[in-house]
Amino acid sequence: MAGAYPALIALVALGLGAVIRHTAGAISAVVGILFVLPLILVPLGTSIQNSVGQFMPMLIAENSLTAVKPVAHSLSPGAGLGVLGLYAVAALAAGTWALARRDA
Repeated sequence: MAGAYPALIALVALGLGAVIRHTAGAISAVVGILFVLPLILVPLGTSIQNSVGQFMPMLIAENSLTAVKPVAHSLSPGAGLGVLGLYAVAALAAGTWALARRDA
């Protein structure tokens, strides 16, 4: 997971960059998704953190890379890798569709 996580995040960023087509906007979107969105969940309560937070990319990496014991209310490392893979596929599909539609 230590090598797959940065590669999958880079693919998500590539897909978002193809959709947004603005360098600063794409960087801001990736930073917002990775670092800011989990912080926004903190004041919303533990029920929302437990249900939505387990699907955040940064929390998936935190559980998969640094945890010795599985953390409650989080995905297993294999499931987390699958979710990140789905994020990458979705972002690349959206980027491909956007580029084909605009630049065709």
